[in-house]
Amino acid sequence: MKLHAPLWILLVAVGAALSSCNDQPASAGEVLSMTAEKKAPPLALFPLADPGRSDTSWNLSEELTAQIHHRLAQRRQVRLVDPDLVKRSMKRAKNSPSPFSADISWMHQMFGEHRFVAFMELVEHEEIPLAPRRDIPLEKTPSELNISVRVRVVDVRSEIPRVVLQEVVSVSHAIPRQLNKANFERISPGGEGFYATPLGIAHEEICKEIASRIEKYTLLGAGE
Repeated sequence: MKLHAPLWILLVAVGAALSSCNDQPASAGEVLSMTAEKKAPPLALFPLADPGRSDTSWNLSEELTAQIHHRLAQRRQVRLVDPDLVKRSMKRAKNSPSPFSADISWMHQMFGEHRFVAFMELVEHEEIPLAPRRDIPLEKTPSELNISVRVRVVDVRSEIPRVVLQEVVSVSHAIPRQLNKANFERISPGGEGFYATPLGIAHEEICKEIASRIEKYTLLGAGE
């Protein structure tokens, strides 16, 4: 449909009015924050890989990835690449070697536009009974939740990519007998009170540590 000149003028005027509503003068603190964010190194955070190691009823990869992404976004020390762009990169790289393999020579060509890339893989997510004997059932004993995640951050700015962080981040959290998985129906992350449960607390703890490590070593790599 062809728009007449008066209507175009009206649409432009409305657009300008809406823009001016959001274009309020920024405070000194906001200006400094925006300036720092522009200088922050770009980072593509790839979703946590969960190769069947979790026993939760929800998508653990989505939950933990969202938490880590949120923590990094809040601190604004790195400039996170849009998740949609990350998804496109994942599709392009579907036939590439594992991002945790020794060969990372292909990463510059595949991900160079992102400058820094972070990969995560769940190594362990297991609740272990703390019974003195093996014949004691889980419902009668406290337990311990062990979570381990492999993390790798790669500087892909150069044609020769460089690993700036590679480690396994682990946490262990004690779970009372009454709250172990045999006696307590797990609340999903969307449920009220999840982050007050031992499982929720353990998830927050490991996400905080992973986000901190990714941020620290991305900044160190960018400064070299």
